[in-house]
Order: sequence, then structure tokens, then C-alpha cells
Amino acid sequence: MRARAVLRAEARDGCTVLEELRAAAPLGLYPSPGPAPGWAQVWLVGSAGGPLGGDDLELVVEVGDGAALAVGSVAASVALPGPAPSRLVVRAAVGPGGSLVWAPEPLVVTGRADHAVDVLLEVAGTAHLWWRDELVLGRASEPPGRCTLRQRADLGGGPWARHDLTIGAPGWDGGAVVGGHRAVGSVLRTSACAAPRACAAVADLQPAAGGTLTVALAPDRPTLEDLLPCPPSQRSCDAASRVDA
Repeated sequence: MRARAVLRAEARDGCTVLEELRAAAPLGLYPSPGPAPGWAQVWLVGSAGGPLGGDDLELVVEVGDGAALAVGSVAASVALPGPAPSRLVVRAAVGPGGSLVWAPEPLVVTGRADHAVDVLLEVAGTAHLWWRDELVLGRASEPPGRCTLRQRADLGGGPWARHDLTIGAPGWDGGAVVGGHRAVGSVLRTSACAAPRACAAVADLQPAAGGTLTVALAPDRPTLEDLLPCPPSQRSCDAASRVDA
């Protein structure tokens, strides 16, 4: 299945309006009231199973100057095997003064799946971003298939973060990669970390361009949630504090 969905938010009279909301199965897009004044909220809903092997999916997210958008999902995505590898490309751009919080539920990589996720981010120098990616490696008592997560982020027109992880390749479960952990996640944000952590389970990295990249490993998803920063929309953020709270 090939599908391309588009989500475009713009600022208007102190509010954020959804100028374009174009879903395409299995990429469902459903708006709801924003988490704070001035914000818009959109939920990702899988309108078909998957991603299924052979799917080629693309989601484009554009946040205009001064707009504020939160994106979540109602359930985890489940990568399933099929006759060919599957792929999801997420392209997101945040204009000057704009804010984007990306906090979907995790991607579950089932046995024999072969899935790739490419995240391409362009963030203006005065914009605010909070972006979370999470993988759960297999269902209960199931080894995961193959999954590659590639993140390419630019801030203010220059390189910001380059982060790759491949599950299922030789040595992926060795101590230098994820070991015996069943959940892995990261949060990239434009805000600095007041007290960076660096231990076996979590690290707060400080890119040269600014902001923070937090990466974490855990035995399960609940433990991973405790290690990763909480989305600003879950801390009653407001339009003034944006996503740097």
C-alpha cells in the first residue's frame, strides 16, 4: 500500500488553525481541542492494520510561523511482516516562532517484520520542538524482526542531530547496542537540559547546535516512560511557555 498524508498548521489571530488535514489510509488524522490556548491537537489513528510488509507511507507535517501543534496517537503502531519491507517517512518543518510536540505511542516491531522509519526535521532557529520516538522490541515472548530508525534533524538551517538505530542486524542485541532491553526511545528537544544524565540506562546528550537529545533503554515500555522526559502537553504547558518547559 502506498499512502501520503499531509498536516499543515498556521497561526491566525492568536490561535492555531489546521489549514490542511489530508489523511490517507492507514494514516488517519483526527483533530481535537488543543492542550492549551493557542495550540492545535491532532491524533494519528491507524485506519488499517500495520504498517504491513510492502507498505510505503509518508506523513508531511508543517507548522507555520508562530503556530503551535501537538501530535499524538490513540494506540501503538504494530509493524507486521509481509511480502516486502515496509517504510514510513515523516517530514516535519517548524517555522520561526512555531512549536511542535510530537508524542505518539510506540512502534512495536513484531517477529519477521522488516520496517524502516525515516524522520526528517527542519526546525527554524527561533522555533521550539519536542520530538519522541519509541520502539518496543517484539510482542510478549517474541523476538523482534528488523527495524531501522533514522533521524535527520536540522536547526536554523544547519545540522543538528543525526541518530540511527537498527534492530535485527548482526550484533543488535549485544552490550554495545541494546543488550537484553525490550524498549528503546529518544526525545529530541530545542530546550537545554538543566541536569544532564549519563548512566547505563539513559543519557542526555548536548548537540553542538543546541538543545538536548535524550536516549534511553529499558526492559519494558512503562520503565522507558519513566526515563524519558514527559511531553510538555502533559504538564499543562501554555502558549507562553511553549515546549521549553
